This record gives sequence, structure tokens and C-alpha cells, in this order.
Amino acid sequence: MTVVPKKMIPWQERERIGGSQAFFMTLFEAMARPVDYFEKLEVREDYQEPLTFNFYNAFYLAGPLIPQMLYVVPFMAVILILMITPALLYLVAFLFQRILALLGETADLKTTVYVLAFSSPAFVLAYVPGVGYWFAAGAFTMLAGIGFTTVYQFNFGKIFLGLILVPLVVLIPFGTVRFAQDWQALHPPVNSQLEAQKVLAALGVAAENYALKHNGYFPTDSVSLVSGPEKYLVEDYCGQTLHNYVFICDFRGFGYYVKAQPQGWKGRGKKSYYMTTGGILREE
Repeated sequence: MTVVPKKMIPWQERERIGGSQAFFMTLFEAMARPVDYFEKLEVREDYQEPLTFNFYNAFYLAGPLIPQMLYVVPFMAVILILMITPALLYLVAFLFQRILALLGETADLKTTVYVLAFSSPAFVLAYVPGVGYWFAAGAFTMLAGIGFTTVYQFNFGKIFLGLILVPLVVLIPFGTVRFAQDWQALHPPVNSQLEAQKVLAALGVAAENYALKHNGYFPTDSVSLVSGPEKYLVEDYCGQTLHNYVFICDFRGFGYYVKAQPQGWKGRGKKSYYMTTGGILREE
């Protein structure tokens, strides 16, 4: 009786077919006949096979960045993608296994790694201009879904839900960091002490300019600096609280004294500043 050898995916027969030919045949079969492709998948003892195959396919993710590799950041992004591929594969496999457990299904980690790794031919769609990474992500999700339903005979709804939840779990921390960075860029932190010094400087310059126009006599109040035909200040800061500092002013004909005093719990530990006639700024 003749024993017909079990069919395997081309990558698992590369010693017979040849490495390059087996690789491209595997890409074609995965995208063209995914059910038949995963029916032939053989889960072996070691992890070298899926890791190697997934590493090669990671180049498709890095490929669209190559034209920009003359710049430091994109180049490092290419290297990072290639370096973290094995760790990311294990992370996604572990998370998917845990999510399936919550959905009432049991999955073997090694088999999960194999299915995810041999779903990576979808990364070739990263080359589609403009929306390549979205296409690659969608195709990878569908291909992995077919792989798990074929290998495990699981309900496709649970598999699809698990595959949707995994990227959310992975991306939420990155999204949170990115949101915080964008928020900080739009709302940069205010150095209240520096702002207080700027206000004091504005008050001092306004008083000095007033004296130059009035034969050396300084204003007797801050209202004189913001009223009349010639305004020396855009706004009367005296008595106001800005950036957790209250501004105390004492204007007299022979000189002036203006002070920035920290206020409230946000002002705790902050220094007090004052400016006197001649535009001399000091801190207490």
C-alpha cells in the first residue's frame, strides 16, 4: 500500500522546493487559498520556523519606510520594526490566548504563534500607496481569523472578536502616550515664575517710559499707565492674579515699587519677585 505524504505549506517544504521559491509560493497560497493553506499547516516542535517566516515578512512593514531611510528617525523605525518582531509575535499570541480563555476557548500558545506567524503574508499589502498599513492590518486580521477557525475549529465570531481586542490592548498604551504628547504640544506648561517676571518687567518699563515723557515724574497710580491719549500698558496688572501670582503696586511721583507674590496651593514653594525704580528686578 502506497502512503501518500501529507501536504504541507511550501515554506515547510523549502528544503525540497528551495528557500526563495517556497517563500513566494507560501505568500501566494496564503492570500489566494487561505483555508487550504491553513489546513496544510503543520505545528512542529520548535519556534524557529514561524519566527523566521514572520521576520522575513516584517520587511514588508518596513519597506515603505526605506525611501526615507536617509533620515535618522525613519531609519531607526525600520530597525525597530525588525528587532521587535519576535517579541511582538509572542506578545500578540499570548494576549490572544488570554482573550480566547475569557471567551471560553482553549488555545495552545505554540499553535497560536504558528497561526499568527503564517498569517504575516498579509504584510505585503503595506506597499499599497497611502492606505497600505490599513489594508495590511485588515488582511492580517482576516487571514488569522481563517487560520484559527481552520486549525482550532473555533467559532469565527469569537476569533474575530479576539483579533479585534488584541490590537486595542496593544495600542491603547501607545495611544495614551501619543495623546499626552499631542496635548502637551497644544497646551505647553506655563513657567509661572518666568511669567511673573515678565509682568513685572512690563510694569517697570511702562513706569520708566511714563517718567521720560513727564520730566522725570513717575505715575501716582497704575491707572495712569493704561488711560489717557498715550497708553504705556495694554492691561492694568496691579491687583490682578495671573499664573498664581498676585501683583502689588505702589506708584508715587518719585518712584515705584511693584511686587509679584505667589498665591494659592500652586504658588507654594515659588519665589517672590519685586521691581523698584530704575527697572531693578530682585527676588525675595
